[in-house]
Amino acid sequence: MPPVHWHKLPWRQLISHEIRRDGFKPFFIGMGISAFLCGVVPSIGFTDEDRKNSVYYQQRMRTMKYEDH
Repeated sequence: MPPVHWHKLPWRQLISHEIRRDGFKPFFIGMGISAFLCGVVPSIGFTDEDRKNSVYYQQRMRTMKYEDH
């Protein structure tokens, strides 16, 4: 069976192939660190009281509940 070109690989095989490449590893590590720092760290210590007093959170929840529509 001949080797499959990268652009014809299924999505999961392409991702696993790219992660194993030496040139891609720094980008993958940076993406993981950025996702953690931007997605998880800001919510640490954010209590229900903070959510209730947050103007941003109240506006976001209002738009998610479609009260403005």
